Amino acid sequence: MNMLSDGADWLRQQLHDHAGVDIRYYVSDASIGLTATVKEPSFVLERQPGINLHTEQRDYLIDPAELHFGGDTFEPSADDIITECVAGKTLTCKVLDIPGEGPFRYQEGSRRLMRVFTYVVETENA
Repeated sequence: MNMLSDGADWLRQQLHDHAGVDIRYYVSDASIGLTATVKEPSFVLERQPGINLHTEQRDYLIDPAELHFGGDTFEPSADDIITECVAGKTLTCKVLDIPGEGPFRYQEGSRRLMRVFTYVVETENA
């Protein structure tokens, strides 16, 4: 390894340790608990004649090595579900397949961190 790679690994670990949140990732009937970092949420307002739709996009930075059931690793797919507790409420987010991007993209060339695109579909009291 070189100094830049070591520095990138250290920064990734700091992000995980100090800004990470506990989430639950669901694929069909199976789920795993893991730590992810929330990418700054964005809000989308879609306007159609007479209709305003307000949607919260909430993306997660995840170490792809953590996405596994037993020994089988997987990649995020559209309609997978992520849940997270925030301020006493449970957010349910659905993985979003963005045209031209897919449901995720790697954040760096080393492919040690992926950004999973989601949008909030439900908020309920925990």
